[in-house]
Amino acid sequence: MFASTSICGSDKQQFLENARTARDEREKERRREDAATRINSVVRGFLARRHVGRCTREELDSFLASEEPASAAQLYYNARKLMYFYVWLEPNTSGELGKDNVRLQAMCSRIINSMEGTSKDQNYVEAMSDQKISIHWIALTKKLLVTVSDNLKRLQPTVNTHLNAIALYLHVLVTMTNVNSWKLCAQLEPLKPALKQLEGKFVAHLFASGLSANLRYLLLAAVVRQRPLLGRASLTAVASLALRPLVDASSTLANAETGAGGSNPNVEEATNLLIMHFLSVPAVVHQLRSIAPDSLVLLRQYDVLGRSVVLLRNTQKLRIMFNALEASFALCLFANLVDLAQQMALEEPTRLESMAEGFIAVATTILESCQQYVGKKQSALSHYHPLLGWFSQKVNSGHQEVIPHIKTQLQLLWGTTLSQLLFKPLFVMQFKLEDSPPPRVETSAKAQINEVINLIRGSGSRSNSVLMKISSPEVNSVALTCNLYETAIASLSELRLDILTGLSFQSSDLLPRLWRLISALGGQASGKAKAFLDLLQQNVKANSLEFQILKLFCNCTSHLIVVLDDRELYEEQRPFSLADLVAISAFLNIFLYKIIVNQLLDLKSLSSCPLFTASHSLLMLLYRRDSRRNFTPRDHWLVKAKFATLLTDLENGKPWAQLVIQRLPHVLPHRDRVQLFRRRVQHERMCVLNGAESTHISVYRTRIVEDGFQQLNALSPQELKGTIRVRFVNLQGLDEAGIDQDGVFKEFLEETIKRVFDPALNLFRTTNEQHLYPSATSYINENHLALFEFVGKMLAKAVYEGIVVDVPFATFFLSQILGHHQNIQYYSYIDELPSLDEQLYSSLTYVKNYKGDVQDLSLFFCIDDDSLGRIVTHELVPAGRTMAVTNENKIRYIHLTAQYKMQTQIAEQTKAFIRGFRSLIRPEWVAMFSAPELQRLISGDDTGIDLADLRANTKYFGGFHNNHRVISWLWDVLRSDFSPEECRLFLKFVTSCSKPPLLGFANLEPPFSIRCVEVADDLDNGDTLASFMRTFFRVRKKDPVDRLPTSSTCFNLLKLPNYQRKDTLRDKLRYAISSNTGFELS
Repeated sequence: MFASTSICGSDKQQFLENARTARDEREKERRREDAATRINSVVRGFLARRHVGRCTREELDSFLASEEPASAAQLYYNARKLMYFYVWLEPNTSGELGKDNVRLQAMCSRIINSMEGTSKDQNYVEAMSDQKISIHWIALTKKLLVTVSDNLKRLQPTVNTHLNAIALYLHVLVTMTNVNSWKLCAQLEPLKPALKQLEGKFVAHLFASGLSANLRYLLLAAVVRQRPLLGRASLTAVASLALRPLVDASSTLANAETGAGGSNPNVEEATNLLIMHFLSVPAVVHQLRSIAPDSLVLLRQYDVLGRSVVLLRNTQKLRIMFNALEASFALCLFANLVDLAQQMALEEPTRLESMAEGFIAVATTILESCQQYVGKKQSALSHYHPLLGWFSQKVNSGHQEVIPHIKTQLQLLWGTTLSQLLFKPLFVMQFKLEDSPPPRVETSAKAQINEVINLIRGSGSRSNSVLMKISSPEVNSVALTCNLYETAIASLSELRLDILTGLSFQSSDLLPRLWRLISALGGQASGKAKAFLDLLQQNVKANSLEFQILKLFCNCTSHLIVVLDDRELYEEQRPFSLADLVAISAFLNIFLYKIIVNQLLDLKSLSSCPLFTASHSLLMLLYRRDSRRNFTPRDHWLVKAKFATLLTDLENGKPWAQLVIQRLPHVLPHRDRVQLFRRRVQHERMCVLNGAESTHISVYRTRIVEDGFQQLNALSPQELKGTIRVRFVNLQGLDEAGIDQDGVFKEFLEETIKRVFDPALNLFRTTNEQHLYPSATSYINENHLALFEFVGKMLAKAVYEGIVVDVPFATFFLSQILGHHQNIQYYSYIDELPSLDEQLYSSLTYVKNYKGDVQDLSLFFCIDDDSLGRIVTHELVPAGRTMAVTNENKIRYIHLTAQYKMQTQIAEQTKAFIRGFRSLIRPEWVAMFSAPELQRLISGDDTGIDLADLRANTKYFGGFHNNHRVISWLWDVLRSDFSPEECRLFLKFVTSCSKPPLLGFANLEPPFSIRCVEVADDLDNGDTLASFMRTFFRVRKKDPVDRLPTSSTCFNLLKLPNYQRKDTLRDKLRYAISSNTGFELS
């Protein structure tokens, strides 16, 4: 037996470890050998392929360089070689294409040349006749076409060599997908159906491989520019290729024209593809019309617009379409559809009329979809879009060059041709007197008032013979069109003025016809309002379609009223007669009043209600225009409302009462509004004066303005609203005797206002009518803006205290105090310009109505100003010196010139004045008044002086009484001997203002007083018992012929000598008031 051997545990472990290591080494060696074998195989394969590729490319280069004609088989086999080894290489920095790309171009050229040649054997298509290679030929051609299609996306149209390649590739695609262009097809007429099937396979394979997306990419790179990079042939080829699925899906031309194939899924799919990848390209239709107009024939031939409308009218499909596109591309789709509709309106108007309802529905829906991304103001997440305004989606910067083209397309929507066709249901409506324009109304004739009253009562001769129901189909058709344009105004925020201008001026009869339609909904003003009010009760959100008629009418008419000058509005009366304007204002006045009083809308959100905003804007424009130059009958703006009831509800905080005062204050008589103003002031004064101490100031008579400014300008508004006591200091530096019981302060206020408004100080200037407005050169005064703020405070203090001051302001400046200019959309500077410079207004009106080319006048967007003897040129727009005024921009030039004169050059002065004025007078208090009414609030009533009212509110001192002989003579002289102008001079002599207080002399502060002045005793204050007895018993009989009447305007006091003869009183008083003598301080 063998001897046993024992192995210890450690040796056994070592043995196993060594065996494992040996196995691992053998495995690594095997892997290294396998890797070496594979690497060797790959390298050999690579080298072999490179060698074969090099040899093949050399053969290809030799073939392509040869000028000898090639057979169809040679073309096939060489094309096969090229496609087997073809590799796309990105162009180098200079744009040079790779060699395979050059070979592909050469091969494509040879194929195209062969197919355009006359030799059958040399035609590339002939290779398909060989049954051995026909299937491979089809596969090769598909691969070739897909490669060419993909290269359209890869090439750069900005490089000339690439542009040539693009043109060639497009030629290949067009030729290979149109068997009718194959010359061989004419020789193989029996095989034409089979070839047509082959063409369909090529087209289907191409579009399944992304041809539509490649064409879109090409268009975005080459056509979305101010001037397209593609030529006429290339653009026509792109349009033809984009239409190819639709052409193939349409069974016959008749089906394409009538839309019978619209229900065919293939047609819908092809139309969807066309919309997504072709019609959504920015301004593509505009560029086609400019460069390749022949291609538009194809779009009309296959009824692209009609099929698109049919497809997009499906709400679900339109939503899917919009979600696939960015909103900015959806806008481009809308612009292209508008462009196509314009072409159809010119060439096939009846066709467009038949599909107008569908087009309007699709256009409205697209705009509403875009509107959800449009914001009213800038935010951290918004971007500025030149057409949509502030936009919540990112704006594609590559579209900037074609924005003018897109704008041109969109403008077609509100152009004459398209707008009249879309509004055809309105134009075909039968109205009485429709064939003749409304008769002109003479502004000063008594017949005007009678006609207007008859119109309001519904008995006028021009009332409509046929009434319409607001829910009728005819009205609904017009409402749909109005809804489209209202949606466009809301969505295309940057084109709002363009849309309003187009609709207001392109068709001179559109707005009058809209008004006739509104009028036809009721027999009289109240009836017309009732029709809409009844509808509003059923539709409290005011989003009913019929309201769009009223909204569009109000928006367009507001824009029109802003633009029309006085000659057009009052003399030419176009497009509305004055009777029409009276009827429109009556309708809107009662309509809005009923909305507020009956609370037909949510009163808290009236400002955000488009219907209320549009109606209210037009109403206020007409009211302000009427306030400046009257065209309505007396009491036209008033409604039947009890002021006491309104005041009670206002004090109780009723929202409707507050809104009437805020929105429609003119429905109340002016006197009631003044009373309400005085009530508000009085209520605040009671709160201010409760426990407050008076403010005392000392003023040198020679430095009234300076001292007043220094001491009062530092006071807070609350202190200025309180009692201010003034002590004058004479030339000797001594305080003048007397205690200020409001009279001295009144004198201080009047003197301050008189001096600061003196044009010699150059804070204010005067117009030709002697009306005041801020001076543009006021900066020559130190702290001129602080002075303007001080002046505003002093004028406000006078109004606050009820002190009338004879300071006539220019109307445009009063409008700015009221804040009318802040609503730039509905404020016309040119309308207010006559109150500043009638000559400039006439010149600008001449430019506006110039019949020829305005450039003949050599005007530019700048204005020359005489600034302290130096001519300074101000540009109205950036680079305005070089921007010529043309017929297209003359309206903008006119309004910018007026704006500069009335607002821009005095903006800082006006702001300072208004800031001071509003520190005492709340804006909502004076918002109840128009500009002329604010002037009356400042300077008193411009009506005649009521002597009976003055006498009834006169106080007597020094022995005079109401039945005194001298007093009776005085009133008799004023009533019988003095003219109205002399009576105004008398009032100014006594009170420093020639106009009576708005609420009558009972509200004159201090009350008007007459005191007897003795002949030889001027020191007698006239109210002692002795003075009274002497005057009463006529102790002194001597006639004081050497003494004139005097006055103390600070106390509204007339100091009248005890004349013994009536003619002496008459002559002395006439002399005193005419010479403006007799001022003294008692």
